[in-house]
Amino acid sequence: MKDGIAISRRKGRKLSDEEVAYALKSILDLDVESMGYELGQGLRRHTPHVEPAKDIKNSVRRGTLYTANVGGNRVGMGLSSKSRWLKGVDNITDLRVDPAHRGRGVGRELLKKMILDMVSEGRRPMLTVNLNNPAGLHLYKSMGFRPVMQTMVYDPEKDVK
Repeated sequence: MKDGIAISRRKGRKLSDEEVAYALKSILDLDVESMGYELGQGLRRHTPHVEPAKDIKNSVRRGTLYTANVGGNRVGMGLSSKSRWLKGVDNITDLRVDPAHRGRGVGRELLKKMILDMVSEGRRPMLTVNLNNPAGLHLYKSMGFRPVMQTMVYDPEKDVK
């Protein structure tokens, strides 16, 4: 525990409905915050065949949920899962910190715990980050991540001729 930040880890299949609901809300709220869409609209826009809440619940149940608590209050979460395509790789699929607690080391402690757990299990952490997230980019680079590819998403509102 650093500066009153307590990190806990639970496998998805052992999570309570409340923990799954918290992860779901955190993920959907960030979708709104980071992309400026209405609740879940960003996920539906890029993956219209997927029902966001159902897909995220399934991801949470398949993965490992890390939560950060300060003073008994949950202030952040991280979600990881084993890669389906890359042997020995765990994907850090989400890392969220309540806006009121950002800049206080919560995200760094969550990420550190996730990395240490994965490495101790012989797995290699991997993640993706929105290029419009300078704080996330800085954190990930400072913790040893390096860019290896860039993902691009087609904008259906563009006129292709």
